[in-house]
Amino acid sequence: MTKKDPEDLGEELDLKAEAADDEAEPKESIEKPKAKRYKTPKEGDGRKKKERTEAQKAAWTKCVEARAKNRSMRKTEDDEKKAQAKEVTKEKIVKKAVRVKKKQLIKEAVLDESSSSDSDSDSSIEVEHVKKIIAKKRAKAKRKAQPKPTVEAEVEDTHEEREPSPLFYFV
Repeated sequence: MTKKDPEDLGEELDLKAEAADDEAEPKESIEKPKAKRYKTPKEGDGRKKKERTEAQKAAWTKCVEARAKNRSMRKTEDDEKKAQAKEVTKEKIVKKAVRVKKKQLIKEAVLDESSSSDSDSDSSIEVEHVKKIIAKKRAKAKRKAQPKPTVEAEVEDTHEEREPSPLFYFV
């Protein structure tokens, strides 16, 4: 590296200042370069695209037909899936409605039982049906409340049936 003379530094600063002044002056507007427009090939131009062969054209038509066939197959599959989903939701809704209706009938039957013994003769068949359901539910609740015998109790029972094994003490 060489040392620069102070005079040279001063000249460089003057040149930079002049360049800054030049930049401050309005320059011509800078425009974005425009996209090149390509000429379309003309018949006598010699730049024409290569024509497709008959085999290529036949393959393309076959491809288009296969694509249309696959589209229609996918559409029918989607429609079938949607229909099945609708059926499943309808079945679920019906089952839920039946459960809610049964619960409602059971609650009404319990209220009717407590308020009057057999005053309604019109809906006696329905009430009897509901009473049977209530009895079944109470029986299930009782079965759940009873403790189940554990495995240890079963093992103890089997030991009692056998003769006790002799004990040996070796000295």
